[in-house]
Amino acid sequence: YVQDGRQSDDPAVQEQAFLKALELKPDCQTAKLELAKCYYHDKDYEKCREYLKQVMSDPKSSKYRQAAKLMGDTYYDQKGYSKALEYYNRAWEYSDYHEYRYRLAYKIANCYYHIEDSYNAKRWYKKFLDDRWEPESMEDCADYARKYTGLTGTTTNTKQR
Repeated sequence: YVQDGRQSDDPAVQEQAFLKALELKPDCQTAKLELAKCYYHDKDYEKCREYLKQVMSDPKSSKYRQAAKLMGDTYYDQKGYSKALEYYNRAWEYSDYHEYRYRLAYKIANCYYHIEDSYNAKRWYKKFLDDRWEPESMEDCADYARKYTGLTGTTTNTKQR
């Protein structure tokens, strides 16, 4: 059912497939996370958070980082930057080897920017710039981060693969 939900383009079919998966296996972290993503895309943040809390109740879950990041996104979308920051930091703790962690660093920097903590915003924008980011998809973000940190005209993406 999880695979069926992932393969469908219809949000209603996805939701039903993931609910059926949970009916058969109530502790399925993957189905809970996928269901949370469905609700996130529908902007039903309360239902989304309900399932994310279940995934996050087990810090050893392989889905914990993804759940924490998505939880942060729900608050970020609603301009709850301090709360988003709390969850992004939890996700960061589990992202040592995640290839897209630079995106998380950028989100954390944005949260600090919005709560008017320029010191930490600069610090996190620098972490973003120092990580392995994708120039073709993140160049605008990198330009902004360079400008904000005063690193305009320099290339800090030396670790790029």
